[in-house]
Amino acid sequence: MGIIVIILAMLSIICMGLSIVNILNVSSAPIISASLTWTFWLGMAGYLMLCAIVLILLSRGRTSGD
Repeated sequence: MGIIVIILAMLSIICMGLSIVNILNVSSAPIISASLTWTFWLGMAGYLMLCAIVLILLSRGRTSGD
């Protein structure tokens, strides 16, 4: 489950980077689609990070010896 958390965290960082690129208008061409704005990318980054945190908490609860 740790590998899934690492993948989710990396995807979150990529989404955050894409939102910053969209905010700063670094490129004039849309990155993936013109309808995907910086708010979408920032929201997706937050959602993926929350999913990673939930998976960490679930795995900690499963492996505890209580």
